[in-house]
Amino acid sequence: MKVAMKDGDSAMYPSEPGEWFFGDNHVIQFDDLYWISSDPYSLAIWCYNEDEAFEHVFQIRIGQVSDQRLIANYIPGATLANIGDEIQKIADAQDQSYEARRERLLAQLEELGE
Repeated sequence: MKVAMKDGDSAMYPSEPGEWFFGDNHVIQFDDLYWISSDPYSLAIWCYNEDEAFEHVFQIRIGQVSDQRLIANYIPGATLANIGDEIQKIADAQDQSYEARRERLLAQLEELGE
C-alpha cells in the first residue's frame, strides 16, 4: 500500500509530486509545523494498493492547534502581539515553496512535450 498527503493539488508528505510513503509494519514519524491558510482548511490523503491477495491498513495521526495562544508555543520568539506576523511569514514561505515546486513540475512537463 502506498500513501501520500496533499494540500489541494500540492504534495505535502512526501514533498515531491509523484512520491509515496510505503512499507510493511513501519512507523513513519516526524515533527512538522504546517499552516493551513485557506478554505477549505483540509488535507487530502491518497492511497492505493497493488496487492490483490491481502488487505492493508494505514493510520495517520495529526495534532491540530487553532488557538493563537497555543500557536505561539510552536513559533519560537513569537508573542501574542506579533503572532499574526509570524503566521504570515510561515504562510508566505509555504506559498514560495509551492510555487517553486509548481515551476519545476511545469518545466518537466515542457521537457516531456518537446
